[in-house]
Amino acid sequence: MCSRRLELKKCPVCGKSFPENRQHRPKTYCSRQCAGLSTSKRYTIQCRACGKRIKVSRSRLDTRYCSSSCRYRAHRQVANWPTLNQLLDLLERATLKQIGELYGVSATTVKYWILKQGGQMPTLSEIRRSRRARVKNELAYAKSGTRIIDRRGE
Repeated sequence: MCSRRLELKKCPVCGKSFPENRQHRPKTYCSRQCAGLSTSKRYTIQCRACGKRIKVSRSRLDTRYCSSSCRYRAHRQVANWPTLNQLLDLLERATLKQIGELYGVSATTVKYWILKQGGQMPTLSEIRRSRRARVKNELAYAKSGTRIIDRRGE
């Protein structure tokens, strides 16, 4: 019986010790995974949507997002959100769906904008009440012959 003496070598990537077999070509890395990691240089970039740091290869340096969900979220975002006062004024005149269509988003997003800016979502009865009051005022002005100038939309 031949006794082979195996020397332990340290992997330069992960630091694990592994036996080196002298009969074959000398191994530098403990596994194919470590060998693959050593050959490709990785760069760290930051996701534009969530801010998470990700590692990419040189060919992927133009990557902007860490995942497809971050990319979708970033493309759905509106550049300039309306202010809380603008949203509440719009809500007196239009439905959430109509406001969403105005900005190219869903009604749920409009609700999110109101809540995100510290506003409180008015109840349906409050919205109806304010609309009724506005219509009543407009009718009163119309009957009196006074011209109504609405500057809220400017």
